[in-house]
Formats: sequence, C-alpha cells, structure tokens
Amino acid sequence: MGSMTIGHLSAGLFASMLLLEALSAAPAEAMSMEEDGCRNDRTPAIAIVYCTRLIQSSQHAGAELAWAYANRGWAYGGEGKDDLAMADFATALRLKPDEDLAFFRRGDLYMSDGKVEQAFADYSAALRVKPADPDYLNSACWALIALRRGQEALADCDKSLDIRPGDAYTLDSRGYANLLAGNATAAIADFDHALKLDPRLASSLFGRGKAKERNGDKAGAAGTTTRRAQSTAISRQSWRSSAYCRCDAGHRDGGMSWQGRGCHCGPGSVPACCWLC
Repeated sequence: MGSMTIGHLSAGLFASMLLLEALSAAPAEAMSMEEDGCRNDRTPAIAIVYCTRLIQSSQHAGAELAWAYANRGWAYGGEGKDDLAMADFATALRLKPDEDLAFFRRGDLYMSDGKVEQAFADYSAALRVKPADPDYLNSACWALIALRRGQEALADCDKSLDIRPGDAYTLDSRGYANLLAGNATAAIADFDHALKLDPRLASSLFGRGKAKERNGDKAGAAGTTTRRAQSTAISRQSWRSSAYCRCDAGHRDGGMSWQGRGCHCGPGSVPACCWLC
C-alpha cells in the first residue's frame, strides 16, 4: 500500500467531521420532535406520548422538565384523566415552584370542572410570574366573569387586548364582561368585532343575542338565542374549557363543560353562565 497523501487525509477528515455532525444533530432533531409533540394542543393522546418520551429521556432533568409535566397534565385532563393530570401539575410545581404553565394549565382544568375559585387562584399565580401574558389575562377575565365580578373582568380583558389587539376570544370574553357589568351596547360591539374575526364563534353569536335581548331588541336576539344557540355547547377553544348556558322554556341550566362534562344549576348553585338566563 502506498503512503496516504495530504488530499486523502483531508478528504477522510472531512468525511469524519460530517459523520460526527450528523450523529450529534440526530439527538437534537429527535428532541425537537419530542418537544413539538409534547406541545400539541389539539390532540391530547399525541401530547401524552411525546411528553412521556421527553420526561423519560436523559436530555433534561429537574426544573427543565417542569413544562413537560405541565403539558402532559393538560393532555391527561383532555383525556378525562384528572388524577393523572393533577399529579403531573404537582410534579411540575415541585420541580419548579414558579412554573407559570403548570398554574395556567391546572387553572383550565379547575375551570372545566366548575371549580372557578381554584381556577382564578391559579390564573392569578401564573400572572404573578408573567403579568403581561395575554392568554393568562384572558383566562383570568373569563374566571372573573364566572364569579360575576364584571368590573375586574373588564380590567383584565382590557389589559389582554392592549397587549394583543384584535383577538377574537378575548373580545368574546370582554363582551360577556360588559354584559355582566350592565353595558349591553358595549357588549354587542365586542361580539360584533369578534364575529368579524371569526364568523363561526358560537359563544359570540349567543352572547350578542343575549345583549340585544337586554337592549330590548327581541327581533335581533331571536336568531341567536333560540334553537341552535340554546341547545348546543358554546365552544370557547379547541380542547380548552367551554361554557354553555341553555335557557329553554321552563328549564334553566348552565356551567362549565369540557369534553362532555359539566355542572348544572341547582338549589344554592349558580354556575358560570346562569346569570344570562
């Protein structure tokens, strides 16, 4: 065999460097895929799989894993596995006591079960960590509406819209806050704006009908407060908390519903939206 030339050595070294780069990039790319899957906010089952892989990997530890537990807790909640969800939220907060996502996600789970006081406490805790997060502010606004604290709800919705103007869901929330505060005209304006942004936002259709009814416009209200709006759930977000309020003749119920679960008006109980009926 002849001696290796400088050219051969350079070519071999270059090939080795490429191989090492590919091998080092593979785990990073795989981890990116796991993180993206864990953040899936539309399909809980997929999020559970990827979050579990991430948690069981050796790439992260301690506080770095808190967000993965928070996301998996949220996904477990979406599957109706509340005990597992709460366990993951507790783990996230043990690993990182100021993990705002854990407070936020747990607040949503509380909200879905009609535990509005606990939900608001968690949203407030999340806001202490990130006071300018528009989603946290909107969720706090919605919880305050459920607690019938209209003026405080308006303040949080206004802050959220200052940070993220033109958000349909927050405009929808503020519409209900205005309705609760007794300003039906402002509520109609918010619902109109929300519906321009998202014409299929059923909660705004329902709320606008109720606001028009409060303003004495029964003809305008009729198209949105009967049949479809009264008999179907009002979806607020993908698999986040939903609110519904049916005000059918001779029947009054309402509350918070998520994945088919809900609570109904009963003696001594006034869930979130019964005040609309």
